[in-house]
Amino acid sequence: MNTQQCTKCHATLKASSKFCHICGTAISSTRTTDTSSQQQQSQQQQTKAQPLQFMRVREQSQGAYSIQVPQGWHYSTTLQQYPDGNAVSIWQTQDPSGTVHISSPGTIYSFQEPIGAFFGQMLPGRRLLKFMSAKDFIQSGLLSQLRFTYPSMQVEQVSEHPERIADMVQAYASAGQNPAQAQFSIASVQFTFTRDGKRYRQEMYITILRQLAMHTWDACVTGQLCTLADQFAQYQPVLTTIGKSFQWNQQWMQIRNANNQMLAAQMMQQAQMRMQQAQMQALQVQRQSIMDIGNMAQASQARQMEAQERQFHAMDNIIAGNIDLRDSNGQVYNVTNDFQPQHWRDGLGQVHGGNWNARPNINWTPLSPTGD
Repeated sequence: MNTQQCTKCHATLKASSKFCHICGTAISSTRTTDTSSQQQQSQQQQTKAQPLQFMRVREQSQGAYSIQVPQGWHYSTTLQQYPDGNAVSIWQTQDPSGTVHISSPGTIYSFQEPIGAFFGQMLPGRRLLKFMSAKDFIQSGLLSQLRFTYPSMQVEQVSEHPERIADMVQAYASAGQNPAQAQFSIASVQFTFTRDGKRYRQEMYITILRQLAMHTWDACVTGQLCTLADQFAQYQPVLTTIGKSFQWNQQWMQIRNANNQMLAAQMMQQAQMRMQQAQMQALQVQRQSIMDIGNMAQASQARQMEAQERQFHAMDNIIAGNIDLRDSNGQVYNVTNDFQPQHWRDGLGQVHGGNWNARPNINWTPLSPTGD
């Protein structure tokens, strides 16, 4: 099928097209690909030599940020917001042929340092992991995930980029945050993989933001380029240009910062309430423990006094020659000890003793020694 190229954005079009469906440029009907191979090579050389023109586009859902993308390229921009107030930009762009992909996918990994449980609580959406630099994070965890996605992956290099930290600090400050209360790190991984018989090269940038006071840190995929391996060097500067062109909408940032301050105040209030509740519970436990100890001491003292009273009573019985007898209802009778093995109480309340051969009245109530 005969085709032609747009003279402005170089998109591939049908030979019958009058206008470019990408940039809208009017197309001359005489420029078709059924020309000689020499003309095609000349056109490709001119296309490669012609620098890309960029245009600024805004985030499409809230106008939260803007970036520059090559004119004539497909693009999309959006925003991911999290319950803790954090916001991550998500954007992507690709050339008309669909072979060059540049994006910031918004992939974020959120962690909390083991020593930093905020008021003893894990923050929502975070996992427990000690802090590490961007390069260590790539080597320790990210590469294993990438190998699962790209089985044929061959890692070419993992590099730190301290020269880009200044840009991170500036972006953090422009978002209304204090860079002195944070720690920054950035690194990249470059690798190749094979798909559908074609060799691709991909580069990913990972940024680390550590919030010192909260003992939390986030690792984010902030930019990546994927294209055919032999075209990688040609489009690598485009990723840098787009990344440096990123700008937050200051009006949107002011609204977000105000909301975040309210959220932080709510979280602080909830944390203080949890602390107060914990303190009240601890105080109640302490009070109950004191009461339990006091009750135990009183019970012990009562038992000691009771034992002493039994001893005194037993001594009094020995001196007076008495004995304590108890009926089936628990009533105790202190009577003269006649040294008889059996005793009964008659209907008038009198106690009678007798030996083992005695035959008392059937209406008498038997008594037994209390042992005291």
